[in-house]
Amino acid sequence: MKNPIKEDYLELLDSILEHDRAYYVNNAPQISDDQYDTLIEWVKAFEAQYPEEIVPYSPTQRVGSSLSGDRPTFKHSIPMLSLDNVFSAEELFAWIEKTQSATSIQLPLSCELKYDGVAVALIYEAGVLVRALSRGDGEVGQDLTPQVRVIKNVPLRLTKAATLEIRGEVVMPKQALKDYNEKYPQATLANCRNGASGALNQNNPADTAKRNLAFYPYQVVGAANSQDQEVLSLKELGFSAHYPDWLPSNDLDTIKRQLEHYQSERARVPFDIDGIVFKVNNHDIRQELGFTGRAPRWAIAYKFPAEQKQTLLKRVEFQVGRTGAITPVAKLHPISCGGVTISSVTLHNEDEIKRLGLTQGCSVIVQRAGDVIPQITGIVEGTNIGKPISMPELCPCCNGPVEKNNATLSCTSPSCHAQLQRYIEHFAGKKGLDIDGLGPKTIAELIRSEAVKSPYDLMTLNTGKMYLCGTVLTKNQMNKLIASIEKAKKPTLPKFIHALGIPLVGEGTSKRLAKAFPTIPKLLEARLEDFMAVDDIGKDTAEAISKWMSSYANYEWVYEVHANVLTIEDPNPQSMSDLLSGQAWCVTGTLHSMKRSEAQAKLEELGATIVSGVSKNTTVLLAGEKAGSKLAKAEALGITIYTEDMFNELVEA
Repeated sequence: MKNPIKEDYLELLDSILEHDRAYYVNNAPQISDDQYDTLIEWVKAFEAQYPEEIVPYSPTQRVGSSLSGDRPTFKHSIPMLSLDNVFSAEELFAWIEKTQSATSIQLPLSCELKYDGVAVALIYEAGVLVRALSRGDGEVGQDLTPQVRVIKNVPLRLTKAATLEIRGEVVMPKQALKDYNEKYPQATLANCRNGASGALNQNNPADTAKRNLAFYPYQVVGAANSQDQEVLSLKELGFSAHYPDWLPSNDLDTIKRQLEHYQSERARVPFDIDGIVFKVNNHDIRQELGFTGRAPRWAIAYKFPAEQKQTLLKRVEFQVGRTGAITPVAKLHPISCGGVTISSVTLHNEDEIKRLGLTQGCSVIVQRAGDVIPQITGIVEGTNIGKPISMPELCPCCNGPVEKNNATLSCTSPSCHAQLQRYIEHFAGKKGLDIDGLGPKTIAELIRSEAVKSPYDLMTLNTGKMYLCGTVLTKNQMNKLIASIEKAKKPTLPKFIHALGIPLVGEGTSKRLAKAFPTIPKLLEARLEDFMAVDDIGKDTAEAISKWMSSYANYEWVYEVHANVLTIEDPNPQSMSDLLSGQAWCVTGTLHSMKRSEAQAKLEELGATIVSGVSKNTTVLLAGEKAGSKLAKAEALGITIYTEDMFNELVEA
């Protein structure tokens, strides 16, 4: 029997959701604030009496309880990639010409605001928000659900009972930043982007809510329609979405006028934007163009020119990195530029100092490259009258000998504490073994007391050794550190390889190495030709890896720590098949029994390689409904085509 009171409750929630859309999405409130508050109070009264009837999209569920610092992570349905950037109309024009040449169809391009915020993916099941994820490393994101639920223009329930994923940007509006800084002067935020990022890092969602964030979507994952239809569907689902403009012509003069228009309008937009995103409108053509390793080929971000300021160069300091490289760092009189205070700028090497013509006490022009990285672009004319800046003749940390290789100056002393400090910081950092409680000060103390002379010493550290070496850490600090080290002794192979700090080896290359050499001994035994044979590893990177591995000191501690300390965990513990080993599969169209991402995961479990486009190297095309141009291309090339039923028979066999 239906509960009439609950039916009233559900009808009232529908009404509140509609009022939320009217207020936060359409900017056209239908009732007064007092009337809205009365509706909320009725909901609270019902939920207090019938707590078992509370539904997840109730407005009372926006703010949950506080969380611990450890948040779960989840794999993205498809990689959450970033965009490649261009910084001039000429570069943008070159990208358009290159993209146009890759397809025979005329490319209609859309132009959208590039939000200066934090990328987030929202997952809805039957129309209800169930999870929000950060971009993370592009493949795995951190759970931000409690923090995102407090954002008022994020629908807790869509207007349709759809199961889908929405990607977009969380921003802190300019007025919200101003209001927050006036209300909390003791915790002033530097800029809108920092405000949004910091809000999502709050463990208590109530603290996130104080910053009045907003969410603007830009993608429905897996959508098969065009960009303008996609934006229309986002609005119909209940989101705040900005309609794209269209590039009326692809000639250089029109592009320049379009960019000038957007830049002139930049100050009028209610939130920070740092550029314009140009996208191919047609989704079939997008599938044909595909992706690079880190970005789609069918979209590009034009970044606005950076704001420039003048300030005084106080001095140049020299820092020693984990590989021994000595880097000059300019210490400046603090200046606000692009919403942040700049007081230090990396100068890279001696050639950069000479190119800029820096002298002691000169005035310099600074900017944030790409609105992110501080850089010195030049000096103020007539101020370079002091003593020229020169590189050190000895290591600034250990006074050891230095060696110059091309433009790089390096310390060659194997006992340099600065190198060990930076190396341990990387090895134990978030992207390394992620050892909690091991900050720069603690590392410096462990090195000073000689409790740690190598990564092996760190991984075999115990309280007895720290006491014996006279470390000044407290007993509580020691116990916490040992517990963190124990926790870090079970890394995945890609994470451990990245922690090694091999020159030119980032997270992506670490994953490729782990796939090619699935154990530490196999990696240690590999030679230069083995590294060069790995897909997407070039000659320079292969030579850097080979040189690092050929060092006896590196070989010895890696072998010892692997043999005596670590347990390498398999990130994919399920048994892997080699049924489709060596085959390249492309998945396209709409599948009914599963998502495309799920089909791709099943194929990878069977040993197949997933490719984004159809070419002569493609082995099989899995074609669902509305397969589009990829199906026609596969047929023309004589590539094997699987229907969804054929695929299900294969994976269930």
